[in-house]
Amino acid sequence: MGGKILNANDEVIFEFEDNEPIELLLSGYMTRAKFSEKYTSEILFSPWGNRLLKALHEAFLKTPTGKKLSEIDLAFSRAPKHYTDAGMTDMDWAHKEFFEKFTSFLSQNPSQLKRWEWKSISDSQKKEIIREGLYPNKISDTRLDDMIEDIKNNIQSYGTLI
Repeated sequence: MGGKILNANDEVIFEFEDNEPIELLLSGYMTRAKFSEKYTSEILFSPWGNRLLKALHEAFLKTPTGKKLSEIDLAFSRAPKHYTDAGMTDMDWAHKEFFEKFTSFLSQNPSQLKRWEWKSISDSQKKEIIREGLYPNKISDTRLDDMIEDIKNNIQSYGTLI
């Protein structure tokens, strides 16, 4: 017997099949909620939401099905040699358009960057913030450096707003 997640009006918002791990179900639902609609800082950087996603992901990887599916992550199309030679990964290549949209979202939200005191925090703190928002997508430090540089270049026009 499968299962369903209902909203407050008892409408089905998610269904799953027999033998489908609940961790996969909830992780998929949370990821869809986080990335399917227009990005919002409240969802992307929600500490409890990201903790829940991490816990679900870790629980899922402990199941026999999870181990098989985690290997599928490695099956992304291979990045061009010049890309990997520059320190990027296959995951960076597979998600490059998503990372560009995410960078644009951050660049266009000076109030959020100001709240984090973006100009005064270290690059390692910036990486931590971006990784938190991107979770569960994997990203290399090299790609993060590029995103931080792009954000820096994009926010020049905002001046004192940040």
